[in-house]
Amino acid sequence: MSKKKINELNLASRFIGDFFDGLQRGTADRIIKKAAAKGLPKEFTDRMEKIRKETAEIDALIIKHSK
Repeated sequence: MSKKKINELNLASRFIGDFFDGLQRGTADRIIKKAAAKGLPKEFTDRMEKIRKETAEIDALIIKHSK
């Protein structure tokens, strides 16, 4: 067994953060789909999708470099 201490608060906060990030991504997907269904021009929905993807990439970089 490892003698390294596990920061339980950090694990819980990461879990909660990941959970809410997932909800946020799901919400963004629903908003983009609703916008397209309501007739918003494809140019707008494409831009919204691009922003969503770039945000996900930035989040991944932050996680990668914060370890």
